[in-house]
Amino acid sequence: AMTAASRAQVAAEATQQLLTAAKSQEDISGFLVGFRTSNGVVVLSCCTFSAEEATIGLANWEKELANLQNAIPCGMSAVGLFCAANLEAKLASALASVQKQLKTSEALVAACVDDAVEGVKWSMLAEAGALSAADETATMPAKELLADMITVRLTSKVRLSASNTAEASAKLMAENAAFCVMNNGVVSEVVSLPKDAEMTCSDLAAAASSASPDTSSAPAAKKGGKKGGGKEDAAAEKKGSGSGGGVVQLQQMWSLSCSSQPSAPVLSFHPSAAASTFQPATISVLGLFPSSYALDAALSALRLGATRQLSTLAAILSASPSSSPSALHFMVTPHHPFPITACLPVPPGELDAEESVLLEARRSYHRQLLLPLDRPFLRTPQALAFAIQQAAGIQRLQNVHEGLPPSGVKGGSMHCVQGRYEYCHYMQDKFNDDGWGCMYRSYQTVLSWFRLQHYTNKPIQSHEEIQRMLVRMGDKPDRFIGSKQWIGAMEASMLLDQHLGVLSKVINVASGHDLEDKGRELAQHFDVQGTPIPIGGGVLAFTILGVDFNAETGQVKFLILDPHYTGSEDLGTIQNQGKKNACSQIPSVGWHDVTVFRKDSFYNLCLPQRPTAI
Repeated sequence: AMTAASRAQVAAEATQQLLTAAKSQEDISGFLVGFRTSNGVVVLSCCTFSAEEATIGLANWEKELANLQNAIPCGMSAVGLFCAANLEAKLASALASVQKQLKTSEALVAACVDDAVEGVKWSMLAEAGALSAADETATMPAKELLADMITVRLTSKVRLSASNTAEASAKLMAENAAFCVMNNGVVSEVVSLPKDAEMTCSDLAAAASSASPDTSSAPAAKKGGKKGGGKEDAAAEKKGSGSGGGVVQLQQMWSLSCSSQPSAPVLSFHPSAAASTFQPATISVLGLFPSSYALDAALSALRLGATRQLSTLAAILSASPSSSPSALHFMVTPHHPFPITACLPVPPGELDAEESVLLEARRSYHRQLLLPLDRPFLRTPQALAFAIQQAAGIQRLQNVHEGLPPSGVKGGSMHCVQGRYEYCHYMQDKFNDDGWGCMYRSYQTVLSWFRLQHYTNKPIQSHEEIQRMLVRMGDKPDRFIGSKQWIGAMEASMLLDQHLGVLSKVINVASGHDLEDKGRELAQHFDVQGTPIPIGGGVLAFTILGVDFNAETGQVKFLILDPHYTGSEDLGTIQNQGKKNACSQIPSVGWHDVTVFRKDSFYNLCLPQRPTAI
């Protein structure tokens, strides 16, 4: 008979992650991450070990499980192990060790990845200590597996010491703890530690929602797309984790969190065995729980997570006394469908001021979490913000090509810009560049791409700043500053190199119609680099966002973003294929065949190369 313990529900993304990991490292092994339900085990993703030399045959399980739990939300845990096919013989004994360390008798999942056949063999650790095939393995999208989950964030302000965590730990685990529900940084309700065992996370979410129905406590969504963010921001826009519920924010109230309530003010002195230096810090722990999960159990898990994080931050302070140890949360979809927590030795000053100082810490997390090593995921500006923030200045739309009708290329394959960009066009920033600023705007769109992918924190340059930089480089005379003179794709490549250190590949064609022969090359660029392409020729400049290319027939269409639009930030108007811009006589964004380029003009294309950096 099938038992709930022998059932495994596996996120489709987790299977792909395992196959990708096996291709990258011959003897890969690590944890399967997920949670348990009454129907069995749910596997959401996988991580390798924090110690680079550790394998399933040789690992400090206590340390590895603690490091994993610090990085994933409370409510998630190690639900098993995975390994490459050549390590399969060690799986059973390793699972038994993990089971012992977790102090549980519940079944654990095993995944053996065979890169040769591109398959994953799933099994369970039986009671006798031997592996047996899972009775049932269902695969479905992670979003569906997380549909009933509620994200809870617990924060607590503490005095952090590298040598003395007893005081803060005692308060975090106080018997009569009390919490306030926060909505956008404002206290809306006080919640005592529940004595009613029937209270659930759903009850807490309902209380938080009714306390402030007009305010969201989700991570602030960036402006863009259809008045919202692009695909990579989908999780943040859906309030935190891709889950069905929002982020319920709790803050522990120290004055009410003590084991006994004195009847009068008390002054006490507790001498320390050694001198201790304290600095203020904020514990920030995330939990991901089913809506029916008991609230007292959820709060207990969060407070245990807080004490683990306290110890981690204290260790960081001991190793880096001048730093401000911080727990930051990140969405790293599609690699993990839940928020990741990284404890980092943030240097004093602005969070994003010293990214290079955190490089090695980020590299370690990238390796453990099986994140790509050629693009950033854990830079401080990428950390989730759990309050609504009003951004200053103009709010440009992002990814305005999303939702367009198909190109019409039969049997074609679409290759488009990766990530997010801002649509920069004529007349923005209250600056009139109508008739001469098209490549300036195309270059600004490319700058926005590098900013939004967190390769740089430098602001988007204004027209005058662009002109001054070209003069400093010796490319233009002094009178160029403040003029209405055009620039082209060659200048754009020079500016990217000077301003960001980004190199570009340049393509020249003698006739615009020769671009029909560049479909394959441009498709490869979008697949590998994924950056927008400024193009200039004749008297106009555009930005190419993608191509739809039929490799057999050679038919190609170009996804063109037109900077000549002069209207407001209205997506409906911008995507209206019947509305053409006066200067270019094409829609603001849309698909075009090669006739959109002039046959009697040469064209230069600037293909920015994505930096290899984390």
